[in-house]
Amino acid sequence: MIIKATRIRTGSGHGKLLRHLLRADENEQVSILRGTKHDLIEAVKDAHARHNTYALRHVIFSPDEPLRKGQLGWLQKTFREEFKADGPLFAVRHDKKRAGNTVEAEHYHLIYAEALESGLVLDSRFSKRRHEKIARLAEMEFGHALTLGKGTQAVIHALETNGKARHANVLRAATYENDRTPDAAFTHAQHQATKRHSGQSVLPAMRADILTLWNAHHRILGDFINAANEVGLLIFEGDRDGVYLIEDDARNRLALHRVLGLKKRELAHLMQNANHPAPKTPKPLKARDVMEKGLVPVRVPPRPVQDYFDSLASIIRPQWTRAECRPKIISRPWRAEIRRLENMSLEEELSRHLEALIARMLNALFGWNLTVPVTSAEDARELVDDYARRCAEKRQSDVQEHFRSPSVRAALRERRKLRKALLSRDPEIVSALEMGHFDNLLLPRRGTHPTPTASNPVVSKRPIFSGPGRQENVPRVSLFRTLRPVLRV
Repeated sequence: MIIKATRIRTGSGHGKLLRHLLRADENEQVSILRGTKHDLIEAVKDAHARHNTYALRHVIFSPDEPLRKGQLGWLQKTFREEFKADGPLFAVRHDKKRAGNTVEAEHYHLIYAEALESGLVLDSRFSKRRHEKIARLAEMEFGHALTLGKGTQAVIHALETNGKARHANVLRAATYENDRTPDAAFTHAQHQATKRHSGQSVLPAMRADILTLWNAHHRILGDFINAANEVGLLIFEGDRDGVYLIEDDARNRLALHRVLGLKKRELAHLMQNANHPAPKTPKPLKARDVMEKGLVPVRVPPRPVQDYFDSLASIIRPQWTRAECRPKIISRPWRAEIRRLENMSLEEELSRHLEALIARMLNALFGWNLTVPVTSAEDARELVDDYARRCAEKRQSDVQEHFRSPSVRAALRERRKLRKALLSRDPEIVSALEMGHFDNLLLPRRGTHPTPTASNPVVSKRPIFSGPGRQENVPRVSLFRTLRPVLRV
């Protein structure tokens, strides 16, 4: 199940949102479950009167399986308790066929007022993680497949804090059993951008066609690439290391490993073994499967195990976090200075021009190495953006080098093996964990492929476009032909 929400600004009003909810051309069926447009109008008027920035909260519930009677009410009740919200103003059910599937799937749109009857505003702190917590609880409550993502550990911690230890243990056991973090084939922003450009939903259909072609050739990369070239799909190496892109004639692009449901290391292994079938993605676990297999681990690992986990984490953790590698975050300390330059008076502007002129004269006459101050907000923003970009590239390069180091790769392998050992019910393994004897427990893991030391072969040169059409001289090189010399060696 996927739960996501969008906050609607007061100045935007309700019209655009209401038109989206009632569109019949993109849905097989639109059913209004509750409310009228007048409820939305009154909520926007109330937000205007209170001078609130946001007026409405648009929440989407998208289950993997059809909801039974009473389950939508359970979701609404849980959402209201989590965010301390009033009842929904407007509720709509959409039934539509998902790309590549003839079965109609349902999802629900619920609109809440940001301004509460108590005079407060609707809570929005850590909303994404809280949405994931509600979704995981719903999957365990309804018996749906568990969706394990990057925020699973945060959800486990939140469930334990809220006294839901049983749910946390089930989710932790499922994480240990299947440690593959799913990656979306495309972001919501990419989907909406291509949708506006083409006038229809493009990326989901493209992904479905690629998966159909992939499965039709028995998940063998060489045969798949040859078939993709025949139908007009171009595969080439991206800017990032180990990332290959697949592109159609309309220049819509997707990351190949994300579309095929593979990790980058698995795709790199297939590049060297194009005739071997790819490993099948494990079937999503359900809470019932986890309980039947007895995979629920001990709630608190023994102290030696926890200490060993901490030592591995200190090795694995890079110097820079993901946020610290973003240019937008790096440039944040200079935003106040840029705003001050934008709002400076005429006297301040003349003073800065004079300082810059004096600094240039002293540098030219006496060779003094004086810093010339910027005289406008545009120059300052350009300098800051350039510095932030170069700094972000350097930090990202440092992080990539960090995770390529042998010590970090070894620590990652040790952590995966130790997690598997925690699931064991063998008395000898449990005793060894309590005593801190890990040498006999960390056995080689099956079913994984090491990352090849040799560089990946180039599928095709990066295409260069001129104008709206594709250049005729862009090579459409078959990956199988490119890999043939490598395979012979």
